[in-house]
Amino acid sequence: MAFELSKIIASIKPTVKAIDVPLNTENAERFAQLVEVAKTAQLVEAPLSRSITDTSPGVELQEELEALRKETITLRLRALSNKELYILKKKVWEDSFFSTKNKNEDEKAIISIEREDRLMEYIIARSCVEVIDNATGESKNGLSDVEAADLRGHLPEFLWQQICATWNDAQELGVVVSEAISDPTFRGDGAEQAGEPVDDSSAEDGESGE
Repeated sequence: MAFELSKIIASIKPTVKAIDVPLNTENAERFAQLVEVAKTAQLVEAPLSRSITDTSPGVELQEELEALRKETITLRLRALSNKELYILKKKVWEDSFFSTKNKNEDEKAIISIEREDRLMEYIIARSCVEVIDNATGESKNGLSDVEAADLRGHLPEFLWQQICATWNDAQELGVVVSEAISDPTFRGDGAEQAGEPVDDSSAEDGESGE
């Protein structure tokens, strides 16, 4: 029985990356610092059993990080398909708000930057599969274009750039996987192109039979 390719395509699961976004912008920089410390394993891991009065630096930092994380929302962002990106780019490009007609070079440069910013708002909205409130554990599906624009408007620029970088990580990982799968050596039919040894027993048999 022939398989249904459309169902297989529909079942493809994109790469997803998550980022915690501080809601208290006064603590945003401190939270970012603690996250980096944790990522680089500089945070001293607390022992499994410790005294209630244990206040070692590692324990204190971990507790501070956990407290600050409750003041965040988590955005889960997925990689977008080429078709989705094309649609979003076209949506921005055709928006009359960003028309460069009768504009001088300085105005065109500003419009170009604003167009890129709007595109990233659309991308974050489209790619967001879930928003989690870490104070309550409640979650909602996705972001609207308006919500993404509001989020960017209220966040410090460095936090917005971290969100964009998180989506880019998901997108690049998806590209890497896609390229690996399409590589002939990955499929096992490109050994010769990759410089790997090729079984030449058939050639030897042909020579011996002459």
